[in-house]
Amino acid sequence: MSKASKVVLIVLALIVIAVAAVWLGMDYAAKKGVEGGATSVLGVKTDVDSVTIMPFSSTVGMRGLRIANPEGYKTDRMLALNSGTVRCDIPSLLSNEVVVHEIDLDSPEVTVEMKGFPPKTNLGEVMDRLKANQPAPGERQEQKHYKVELIRVTNTQVRFYTGKGTKDATLPNIELRDIKNTDGTPVVLADIVSQVLTAMAQSIATQAKGVIPDDALGEMGKSIDSASGALKKGTGDIQKGLEGLFKK
Repeated sequence: MSKASKVVLIVLALIVIAVAAVWLGMDYAAKKGVEGGATSVLGVKTDVDSVTIMPFSSTVGMRGLRIANPEGYKTDRMLALNSGTVRCDIPSLLSNEVVVHEIDLDSPEVTVEMKGFPPKTNLGEVMDRLKANQPAPGERQEQKHYKVELIRVTNTQVRFYTGKGTKDATLPNIELRDIKNTDGTPVVLADIVSQVLTAMAQSIATQAKGVIPDDALGEMGKSIDSASGALKKGTGDIQKGLEGLFKK
């Protein structure tokens, strides 16, 4: 092999190493962004095992997402997701507005647990925190913005812990399109988390009727309704579906 050929190979190897380092750094930044954003808006610890950016397929993969319970509950988590994928405009990850074509979350597992008297639920407490922890207008401008065309949540499994045993249920699939804020503020990561969790909470609440006591269900419903009103989203019929859901 000539000296010139060796130089070319060394340069190519350095380029490959440099590109790999950039993408690994972006993976780490994306992982920390998901964990930090979700923990901040939900008020409970959120972990994710890995976030992997795959530029050639224009997708971002996420594995091992876990949303913990508030303190005082016996189970260790409220939600777990083994894997999810995001199809997006990869170059936009480096810009101020990330263009997301589709988010697919398949087979999340949700645990709904009660505690205390009058009884409260972990889901109701998290929804209360969701309302309280929405970013202020100034904070929104400093965060990365998102344009999201479609969010799909499929095959959600729910387990209700009632103190008298457990009951499992499967939620109907959820599709949310064109995520926007009706007040015109830019969409940030907190809005995406809020939108998905609020839609799931509404569906879970309908499954909970007759499973958990009416007083616990009523408190959970108020929390969901209040959080939904605070989000002011213009997507789908979430708010309409929540109105009157727990009112007799």
